[in-house]
Amino acid sequence: MDLIEGQKDSEEPNLLVLTERKSRKEIIEKIPSKTQEAVIKGLDRVERRMWV
Repeated sequence: MDLIEGQKDSEEPNLLVLTERKSRKEIIEKIPSKTQEAVIKGLDRVERRMWV
């Protein structure tokens, strides 16, 4: 799992990037900030979309 920051001077979102090891599938979710709460919400959205 990686967190890629948008440009510091602009309002670009951050990207939460997960790579599934076996198939090498990339899962990318935009999150508004890099706070713990935003990351958890982003992971919850990925989980609901992919595995539920």
